Amino acid sequence: MREAKWTKMICKELQRYWDVVALVGGARQRSGLPDRMLIGHGVVVFIEFKGADTKLMLNQRKTLHDWTHQRRVPCFVARFPGELFTVSSGPGMPLCRVGGFANGSDLHKLLLMLL
Repeated sequence: MREAKWTKMICKELQRYWDVVALVGGARQRSGLPDRMLIGHGVVVFIEFKGADTKLMLNQRKTLHDWTHQRRVPCFVARFPGELFTVSSGPGMPLCRVGGFANGSDLHKLLLMLL
């Protein structure tokens, strides 16, 4: 399954639990912004979706790191086929695996446990 198809499937399932706002494409697009903003359960969460072999660009890593550690906004990287990461505050801002998921419902439950 391609990254775009997987992302669309996961986001459609997430819409049962969250308001899902796409931040990619169009005039609003700014380099480094995560793909989706999830609103619900009293919080706003940002997720960058990546394919199995797609690298996180430096500006994306910096944005997710800064929002997570300086602004205290929950930000995650969801990687195909179903792993969730956060950006660590360590040198080089490495990704830190926080869990796995099989579908949007599993991702929803994982997010609630992490928040």
